[in-house]
Amino acid sequence: MFSTSQIIPGALSTGAVGTAFLGPSPDGSCKAVFAVVTADGGIVQEHTLKGLDGLAPEGTIHPPQNQSWPSPFQRLEPRLGVLMNPYIQGQPANVVRQLFVSEPFTNTIAIVNLIVTGPGGNQVFTSSTVKRISSAALKSACRFSAG
Repeated sequence: MFSTSQIIPGALSTGAVGTAFLGPSPDGSCKAVFAVVTADGGIVQEHTLKGLDGLAPEGTIHPPQNQSWPSPFQRLEPRLGVLMNPYIQGQPANVVRQLFVSEPFTNTIAIVNLIVTGPGGNQVFTSSTVKRISSAALKSACRFSAG
């Protein structure tokens, strides 16, 4: 038996700008869970059986909402690259999960560290810390040329 109520508040109140497969649910159901990054900089998780939960609050990712590219590209809608990177640290039971999210308007990549939380049988992912990668290579690679 499972609960369909949210463990972590969250909603798709703005458009989705990036998605990634997080893996099997930590609740033991083995159902797929996806991360959805929203235009307000929040992240929600979509469980294929139980529905939607929050994962990281609005503003966790530098929000692309109300941002625009320089002319003549200002009508292009940004899509964020999102990649899940799970790896084992030491013992197989110690899986570290990191969500990498591109932030095109700041030329950075956010690294959102994920942990598992919630009552037995209703565990979900949540964010713990956020770090950023910044590089001149990201900045030059993201520049548009009008010519």
